[in-house]
Amino acid sequence: MTTVAPTAASSQIRVQTDVVNDLTTTQTRTVETTIYDEAGTPLQTTSTPVTINAGSIDTCVQTLTLTSVTLWSMATPVRYYAYTRLLVVRPRPTTM
Repeated sequence: MTTVAPTAASSQIRVQTDVVNDLTTTQTRTVETTIYDEAGTPLQTTSTPVTINAGSIDTCVQTLTLTSVTLWSMATPVRYYAYTRLLVVRPRPTTM
């Protein structure tokens, strides 16, 4: 996770996630990342679908923009956290 051009008004967070497919078939997954403040309050979530070939690694890059952030300094050592999940997307069963 890196921060691109941070300001108090708006900061872009770049999250890079490597997804490994150890299976013998191509898989489609969703990479979901949420940014939290120190209190554990979710600030923003983004989801990105990825298709990974069998036996390979794919890199998912996500950019989230946060507004009204507190910039880190020695006087205010504020931390933000990124939590990333890999979701299996399965079609819903149809009912009659």
